[in-house]
Amino acid sequence: MSPSSSTSKVARVARSAGRRRGPGQGRSLGFPVAIGLIVLLGCLVVFFGRDRRLSAANEAPRLGVDHWHAAFGLYLCDAFGPMLTDLRGDARGVHTHEDNVIHIHPISSVAAGDKSNLDDYFYEVKLEVTDDKIVLPGGETYQNGDDCNGQPGKVMLAKWDNANSEGPPEIVTSGFGGERFHNDRMAFTVAFVPEGTEIPKPESVPTLDNLSDVDPSQQTGATSTTAPGDPAGGDVVEGEGTSTTAPGGDASTTTVAGDTTTTTSAPAPSTTTGG
Repeated sequence: MSPSSSTSKVARVARSAGRRRGPGQGRSLGFPVAIGLIVLLGCLVVFFGRDRRLSAANEAPRLGVDHWHAAFGLYLCDAFGPMLTDLRGDARGVHTHEDNVIHIHPISSVAAGDKSNLDDYFYEVKLEVTDDKIVLPGGETYQNGDDCNGQPGKVMLAKWDNANSEGPPEIVTSGFGGERFHNDRMAFTVAFVPEGTEIPKPESVPTLDNLSDVDPSQQTGATSTTAPGDPAGGDVVEGEGTSTTAPGGDASTTTVAGDTTTTTSAPAPSTTTGG
């Protein structure tokens, strides 16, 4: 092979390599850029997700901190329905003391912050409330269109952000379980009534001023002892109550399963010396 032929062949190979290297160089730049964008996007997702979780954790009602109450009623056609009871052992920290009051002190993240809503209570008492029916724990069902004193009934919810408000309630006609607990001392009436019916406040509204699991001094000015360990005056675990007896046997305050009971006993005996 002549030198000129070899030189020509090398030149052709070099030119060919140069042409192939051009697109290759483009790919080598594009790949790290794509990886960098993916990493950046992942960091942003983690950052905003963490920020979202922190915000939710600090939003009331806070897990293990806040202790709220809401009056609740189940109004069926023309009268309030049965008293609901805990049926799941206070699984989420949203329960009742068989007083038609919702006691809200989350012990699970699924019932805290912006996740705290009526669904947590419905779950605890096994009450099913959908857009078109109410199913009581015993299975009794009220379906939209069913007879309600000669008229078709409909599932509705009346909500008061403040149980003592004199104004009309907000009427909700769907998504009942998603209604949030925004603050302490709200009131909710789940109703099955003909459209246009004025839905009353829960009968348990006065109970909010006489709660069994809140220090009475915060409600009536009396003095009592609340079980330690719950800064919000929350319920005490069953069997871990406390008892305080005043000197002289005048009175005792007992806290069991979150309820505070004051019992007055006979005064201590006195001794009189005759003259």
